[in-house]
Amino acid sequence: MANAKSAWGVEIGSFGIKAVRLERKGSGVKVTDFAVIPHSSVLSAPDVDADEVVRISLGQFVSQKIVDKQRVAISIPGNVAFSAFTRLPPHEAKQTPNLVRFEAEQQIPFPINEVEWDYKTFQSEDSPEVEVGIFALQRSVLDDRLGLYSELGIEPDLVTVSPLALFNAISYDLDLQGSSKPVVILDIATRHSDLIVAEGGRCWFRRLPVGGHNFTMAISEAFKISYAKAEVLKQEGATGKYAKQVMQAMRPVFTELLDSVQRSLEYYKTAASLDTVIGVGSTFRIPGLRRFLGTQLQKDVVRLDEPRKIRVEGPEAASFATNTVNLWTAYGLALQEVGGGEINVNLAPAEVLRQQMWSAKKGWFVAAAVVALLAGGAMFLRPFLDSTGLRNGKEAALQEVRNVESSQRRFKSELDEIMSLATGGNLGQSLTQLDDYRRVWPGIVRDVTRAVANGTDPRFLEMTPEQIAGTDGATRKLTLLEGLSGVYSVQGSGNGAKRYIDLEVDLAYSNTATDFLNTTVCDWLRTRAGQPSSEYRIIPESISYNPTRIAAVKVTEKGMVADAGSGRSSSPSRDRGRSGSAASPPPGSGGSGGGSGGGSGGVSIGGSGGGARTVGNSGVTFDAPSGPALFGGGNEGPITAGDDIDDDGGSRGARGGRASTINKELGELDSIAPIPTKPLLYELGSTYYKGVVTFRVELLAPDADQAGGRS
Repeated sequence: MANAKSAWGVEIGSFGIKAVRLERKGSGVKVTDFAVIPHSSVLSAPDVDADEVVRISLGQFVSQKIVDKQRVAISIPGNVAFSAFTRLPPHEAKQTPNLVRFEAEQQIPFPINEVEWDYKTFQSEDSPEVEVGIFALQRSVLDDRLGLYSELGIEPDLVTVSPLALFNAISYDLDLQGSSKPVVILDIATRHSDLIVAEGGRCWFRRLPVGGHNFTMAISEAFKISYAKAEVLKQEGATGKYAKQVMQAMRPVFTELLDSVQRSLEYYKTAASLDTVIGVGSTFRIPGLRRFLGTQLQKDVVRLDEPRKIRVEGPEAASFATNTVNLWTAYGLALQEVGGGEINVNLAPAEVLRQQMWSAKKGWFVAAAVVALLAGGAMFLRPFLDSTGLRNGKEAALQEVRNVESSQRRFKSELDEIMSLATGGNLGQSLTQLDDYRRVWPGIVRDVTRAVANGTDPRFLEMTPEQIAGTDGATRKLTLLEGLSGVYSVQGSGNGAKRYIDLEVDLAYSNTATDFLNTTVCDWLRTRAGQPSSEYRIIPESISYNPTRIAAVKVTEKGMVADAGSGRSSSPSRDRGRSGSAASPPPGSGGSGGGSGGGSGGVSIGGSGGGARTVGNSGVTFDAPSGPALFGGGNEGPITAGDDIDDDGGSRGARGGRASTINKELGELDSIAPIPTKPLLYELGSTYYKGVVTFRVELLAPDADQAGGRS
């Protein structure tokens, strides 16, 4: 929303209404009016109808000052609103609103749809860390407060928290924005106190449970007098007849306030460098309070009595100077409205902001209607106008229309930005759903493992690789899992949206049965599909062993060769890499060497002998040392299932040329404790197959037990 040229800042305190009207003047501001209207009764006193007292005071304010059709900013006490400061994880700038919304939903102790909230981010130029302050207010509390103003014709368009308004005023007046040295601001209000730390444009504050009310109650209890009389004694301070007794009665409250301030400063990370405390509020006029705090805290405690950048001339100057100590919050409220605030947090309801924004743009719509009317009139007048005049008039009208259209697009962009901030995005919701479905992927991995085990004779699990290699490969019931991947997708929208994961299981086996995967792995998955878990269900009709994607791989002296002449499809299994990148070696291949490049649509893996075999679409060739096919080739060390294949064709677990380097480093150790090669699995002339089983799972809504398990 555009900044106002002038505005009222109105604070309702326990003792009265304090208001300041500011007007922009060049790069600064000036005071054009102010008001201090005492309440008929102190709001914190027992048995006082606070709403009625405030209603009467607001009526006096409206009758004395011109507030109608003025921009008005109001504050909410820090003890009524919610505030929290936290750090965001590393992220892109465009993700900030969604991350903040996620944090807000976690930290605000009320349902997010029952509060109005806003935030402010803080980031130093020399640090990537982003800190965010989150501020919220229950709508019921806000509606009650706005209702009091509305009864008297005041429509505030800015609502913020008192500590933020006070920070804006002092930061602007003392030029704290560019100061790197932190300053403490202590505002002792009636019911509570606000301790604010201003450091290099950052703001951090904490609410303290001690306020002026505690001092008054201490006097009332010590002297056994009414609250009103105790308030008078407190204000008289050292000049009263019972000054010594009054100070003695307030001493426990002095100590309680000191303890609260010390705990807050110790909590703040740079408390050691906090040398100056600025005190505001009428309670700071209590004799001895500043000296007591300064001595105990060992810091300079000063009372901010007079602002530097605003003043009132003429007959009202003395009254303004007397009340300035209580006008800082109102000063900051008006300052934010006219665009001088460092922190622009606004807790006004979104519908109020939207209505005011559209009201401010009525003039543009009227202008657009006038332009359209003029353009229409020009069309009818065309036969009667001079051609030159017509051309000039038409161009002017079109230019005006373009200007209005440009403004309309800009205003729509502003509205979209406001709405996005008001509603947030779906990232926070997606992040919370990660916890809802935390057991899905472990469950899928468990099911796939059991399905693969269904294609394996349990006796093989007790054999050594050499014993397995000695069995008949054509009838061998042994399935090896080479890879598992999934693709997440959503169909539909809103509450009717369905979420799926399409899974691919890469397998290797030597059994010659054409439907081996179908009768083992797929059969287990079909049985499992009839027993859905609480997290997901396997869709039976999606289960397939994809016979056209089965590739027969023959073990030759030169390595593993896709056998185009076999009865099975010669199509290689899907390439996990890109053209010119190394693919995952099949079981029994030697994955060493430095092959690079490849034919179109193919891959190459070089053998330890050095030369790389390029591969075309007709088949896949994996070069290896001559001799029987092993789990690992040469003496470069084993290639485990977890090893990755580098883009140049080598394995991170065993790369070509590395053995010689290791031998140089180890010296005679290699001969003492040689690294064994992986055992033989497929002999020369044998054939094994690579296949892909695919199926789809549908994610189910988390059950009550799972959802309730969130912390």
